[in-house]
Amino acid sequence: INKDIAEYVNGVKAKYTDHTDVSMTYALNFEDKNYVSLVLSSTVTERGAANGESYDHGAVYSKNTGERLPLSRFVRIKKTDTLVKHLKKGGWKLYNGQGKAISFNPEFVPENLSEEFYLSDAGSLAVIYQQGELAPYSEGAVRVIMKRRRHY
Repeated sequence: INKDIAEYVNGVKAKYTDHTDVSMTYALNFEDKNYVSLVLSSTVTERGAANGESYDHGAVYSKNTGERLPLSRFVRIKKTDTLVKHLKKGGWKLYNGQGKAISFNPEFVPENLSEEFYLSDAGSLAVIYQQGELAPYSEGAVRVIMKRRRHY
């Protein structure tokens, strides 16, 4: 777990130059006897720019093996069509970077399913899409909240 986190931190540190400012935070989102789940957030801002480029990295680790676990371990979703269908029907909720519920906009359909996710509680998880992938850039990184251990 620490090695994986260190690789992420080193990757963010490598973006720091004389012309950029870099910041990073983390949050422990869920922990039980089997899993630890967190989000590492970073922002890289060109000096003089009004806004930085933000990125949220979600990860779930097995406390037994230390292995980073894939999304497929918790939900069985294979195509973006399924994601879009559930968002249109309102079965899954979409939240912006400030935690506000937002409506799905069909102009923003991701090319791929994201592997960035975290467990939000014992029964659900949040899949992270970066700025502009599933909502307007101004919404920040968005989260799709869905139930765990389901086939979709």
